Amino acid sequence: MPEDAIDDRVVDVLRGRSGETVLPSELSERLGVPSESVRDGICTLRDQGYEVEEHPVRGMRLLGVPDRMLEREILHGLDTKLLGRRVRCYGRVRSTNDVAMRLAEGGAPEGTLVAAECQTGGRGRSGRSWDSPEGMGIWASLVLRPGSRAADAHRLGMCAGVGIVQTLARIGVHAALKWPNDIRIGEKKVGGILTETQANGDRIRVLVLGFGVNVNQTKECFREDLRDMATSLRLATGRIQERVPLLQRILRETEAWLLPILRDEGAFGRLLEAWQEACSTLGKWVKIEVGEEVIVGRAVEIGSDGALVVDRKGKCKRIRTGHVLWQGNEYPGK
Repeated sequence: MPEDAIDDRVVDVLRGRSGETVLPSELSERLGVPSESVRDGICTLRDQGYEVEEHPVRGMRLLGVPDRMLEREILHGLDTKLLGRRVRCYGRVRSTNDVAMRLAEGGAPEGTLVAAECQTGGRGRSGRSWDSPEGMGIWASLVLRPGSRAADAHRLGMCAGVGIVQTLARIGVHAALKWPNDIRIGEKKVGGILTETQANGDRIRVLVLGFGVNVNQTKECFREDLRDMATSLRLATGRIQERVPLLQRILRETEAWLLPILRDEGAFGRLLEAWQEACSTLGKWVKIEVGEEVIVGRAVEIGSDGALVVDRKGKCKRIRTGHVLWQGNEYPGK
């Protein structure tokens, strides 16, 4: 979107009037454009879902903004230093991670945010599918260039996990992290995180940090086979949530953890402590699928390398990658 797009300039003026009316002639004069251009800008805004009231005498005013992933709305009021300072928004993509990786390869700066209304091929770890219906959630990815060891990529994903849990707490939702990358409310999944990297040797050249949060789905929005496993913030709170403010808060909370990690300021100990405090897997009996093996034991610790440490009858096993099939308070058997 061009920086001087007329609809951007029109909405800035209308927003600055705080609900008071402005005459079309004043808009035209302030922006230095013909009245026809102002009219075109208003039409574009309405097409995007903005509610603009017009009165033949008093003029026009902005009554409401759309709950859509629009660059101008994400940037409006965003006070981050790095994350989301550049934004690319799309209606429908296969995967925001795919788009972010292509943009990164084309030179997109660190912190670039990719957000979409819908993903047709959203995915989680190990290629598992992720339903991303239009207008119902936050489907987004960030471009990062940490230059750190590839073995430390998990730390950036942990920043997002803690940031999202903290964001949900601010709207009264108690969420927890399920190792390695799920965000859950009770026993149901509400979100997830996926990091993908390109490296030069053992150093990360590009890391794409993707995250998805189910926001406004009703139970009927989920496939029948997912209804017992998935939930949304709307279902958890009983009310529709505004997605853009939630996304902005996620960026702020995540950045508060991420910047010290990127700067290597020795902050990982504090991050690991916060992640473990939010993790529902620790202390539970678990069944974990690792390749073709199913490991049963009690989850006792998250290592500095992101591995889950499982106690198997007094012998500890470190699991770097795996899928938790089940977790609970009682020994499950084999």
